[in-house]
Order: sequence, then C-alpha cells, then structure tokens
Amino acid sequence: MNKNKLQKGFYVNILLIYKTKTGFTKRYADWIAEEICCKKIPFKKMDTIEINNYDIIIYGAGMHARHILGSNKFKKRVKNLCHKKIIVFSTGASPCTKEIVDMIKENNFTENEKREIVFYYFNSGLSYEKL
Repeated sequence: MNKNKLQKGFYVNILLIYKTKTGFTKRYADWIAEEICCKKIPFKKMDTIEINNYDIIIYGAGMHARHILGSNKFKKRVKNLCHKKIIVFSTGASPCTKEIVDMIKENNFTENEKREIVFYYFNSGLSYEKL
C-alpha cells in the first residue's frame, strides 16, 4: 500500500479512482499518481477495493452535458466516509474559468457536498473519434 508522508512521522494512504472515455482523464490521473505516489485504479474496479482503508480518496472523470461522469455512483460509495478527505476533479474542453468551475459545482454537488468535497477542474480537449 502506498503511503505518503505529509508531516514528520505522519503517513497517509491515498487512493485515486478515475473514469476515462477519451484518455484525457487517465492522463491527469497518471500525472497526479506519479506526483503524489498513490494507488490508482479505474472506476470499473472501484467496488473491488476497500476504500475505507484510505485516508484521502480522489475521484477524477470527464464531463458530459455538464455532469461529471460516474460521480453519483462515486458519491454514494463515499457518502458515509465523513472522516475521510474527498477530492474530485473533472476534465473537459471548456476553458478553466471561475464561471465554468462554479457551473460544474452547481450541477454536480449539493450545498453540503460543496463544503465537504475539494473540487478541481482541468482543461483537456475533445477526441471526437472516442466519443
């Protein structure tokens, strides 16, 4: 199990779950996992792992019609893990502006989730042949 040292003598386990359709989200997941040395799994394997063993759970997916793909299933899975740090990122072709980020949050998170989940948006691109 990968452990990341945050402070002197304090280690955390980080899990990154990603859902990709065109490959852009996987590319970001690869970069993040390499940088922070965490365990990375595809979305389809999410139900095969005990996520409660992790201190920080990151979920990343692309956007479709202003919604983060698979986010409802992910949020149901982590719903009762209030003692865990939850981070969500999405990728999309829209520019990374405050208006776009606010719109994504509004369409994907309840008011409570907005307070509890840390969210990031990464500009990626379009791959029409993979859609």
